[in-house]
Amino acid sequence: MSPSTFPTPNLLQPAGLPICDERCPTYHAVATKGHERGEKTMNYARGRAFLTFAVFAASFVAGLSEVQAAGFDCRYAKSHVEKLICTNTELSRLDSQLKDLFVKVQNETSGHDGETGALIDPIGDEQRQWRETVRDRCPDAGCLRKAYTARIRQVQEKWSEALQ
Repeated sequence: MSPSTFPTPNLLQPAGLPICDERCPTYHAVATKGHERGEKTMNYARGRAFLTFAVFAASFVAGLSEVQAAGFDCRYAKSHVEKLICTNTELSRLDSQLKDLFVKVQNETSGHDGETGALIDPIGDEQRQWRETVRDRCPDAGCLRKAYTARIRQVQEKWSEALQ
């Protein structure tokens, strides 16, 4: 039986080999080799896709495990309070809100003294004092929540003109 007598081509047939089906004497040897080669290629592609997905998923989960506070980079959090802020979504949100208020007020109120050239940053000094005497003395998340809520309210009231 000649391979040319079979008009229907085998689409999986490797290039350069005669077109034949299961009746062709060389079919089983060629199809098996092609199947094994295709199987390995598919397993490699699946493995590569799985590895890509696994790396992406791991980096996504790692990013979720550490909440980023806007006021500082959590990778460098050292104190107990900074670590609490970085791991608590609500505290991180409050820290971000306070940072936004601080930047708005600072942009409106800071500058240089015309006579002495000294830097004038009234909210910067006030914020530093609050951080050292109130925020950094909180032992837990509940205390920090109250401290941030009170500080945000205080900044909004005291610096209302600068915030408009």
